[in-house]
Amino acid sequence: MPETVSFYPTKKLFIEVLTRDISIRDCIFDLLDNSVDSYTRHNVVDTRQIVVSFDSASFSIKDNCGGISKKELLSEVFRLGVVDTATQAKTIGIYGIGLKRSIFKIGTNIVLETDDGSDYCKLVIDDDWLKAEDNWAIPLSETSTSRLDGHKPYTHINITAIREEARDLFVAPFFDAALRKNASIYYSWFINEREIDFVINQEKIPGYEIRVRASDDYKPVRHQENFDGVDIQIMCWIDLTDVEEKRKRLERVEVGWNVFMNKRLIVLGDTSELSGWTGERQYLPRYHPIFNQFRGIVLLSTEEPYKLPVNTLKNNFNPESKVYQHLLTKMCEVARPLVNYLSEKYERSKKRMDNTEATVTRDIKDDVDEQRKHLKESTLTKAEYVTQFVPPPAEEKRRRTDTTIQYTKQKSRVALVKKILDVNSNWQVGSETFEYFWDGEGLDDIK
Repeated sequence: MPETVSFYPTKKLFIEVLTRDISIRDCIFDLLDNSVDSYTRHNVVDTRQIVVSFDSASFSIKDNCGGISKKELLSEVFRLGVVDTATQAKTIGIYGIGLKRSIFKIGTNIVLETDDGSDYCKLVIDDDWLKAEDNWAIPLSETSTSRLDGHKPYTHINITAIREEARDLFVAPFFDAALRKNASIYYSWFINEREIDFVINQEKIPGYEIRVRASDDYKPVRHQENFDGVDIQIMCWIDLTDVEEKRKRLERVEVGWNVFMNKRLIVLGDTSELSGWTGERQYLPRYHPIFNQFRGIVLLSTEEPYKLPVNTLKNNFNPESKVYQHLLTKMCEVARPLVNYLSEKYERSKKRMDNTEATVTRDIKDDVDEQRKHLKESTLTKAEYVTQFVPPPAEEKRRRTDTTIQYTKQKSRVALVKKILDVNSNWQVGSETFEYFWDGEGLDDIK
């Protein structure tokens, strides 16, 4: 019998490498995702709950979303990597590392209890296991038939011996508030549809909701298809609310693209090249304030989550994904008529090189005030969509009759006229002096 050379990593190295490149915040979201995925895999139809609590001494997450079977706990849950990707549901976890790296990043003493309605299991990971370098197996501390006694199947993870990095964050005054805000956005679909209630440090989280605000003149557009096993819905519309007023009130504004993947809001208010705002002909122009009224929503759904174009941190696109490349083209195709319309609609504003953003804001506000009385508001699922965007007839007429006047004058003279007219920009000087001439000559207004 030949002698063998040990190839096992030390547990310390294993844990340090596994947890190095993930934040505490992302660890908590990995654990939340495990609970949400359990809800999905068990096909739960009533409202369930996930409760998170933490302080300097401990971290706890408990859900009643279905529990973990004894078979899964013994053979899959603590293995590094998934055993079979073909048996997935509409979940988000695909690599099989989230639970392990999350619990070890937070602390070193872990107690997991679960009851799926058939079996109760309890597992303990402590210093004794960490020191036993030759023994990687974790025995169940306790197991029996189900102890639910009328309660919902559950999983409870409690972590103590909190690591210093996590302990410092858990007592920081901003951390739990930021966590609630992020959870409100990321899990907004589950919250708003009353599928799962999320509670963090005894505070129930409200869901962030994207509303479709449009009118008969600005009907929202929807495109639907299936590509490589992924159901795709792309919805676009022109939002007739005042963006700047919402920002002044510190309200979140979902300008640009918002992308849900298996009901998680992965991408929020994106106006970057990743969502097509590249300036290249085959995509969309670079983002500009004239597009502040554009809203784009993408819903991706699949029972093969490894096909979702999401990065490993689940907070943005994976640009190397085949689905992403196809999706980006479709997003730009659906959005192009609306983007072109806004570009033409505010063409005069965009061409004014002085005080451009203020000018655009004013022009958009004028349009918002005009359309507000016709505004209709609904949820994403209940809005009335059309297959193709058609500009309002009145706007078509206005674009045909309006034109631009440009001329150059001495800077000091223009500055003096600005002061006399009490205006802030050169285009206002041109507009006011034109109206002055028109009125002085007694010309009738042309409609």
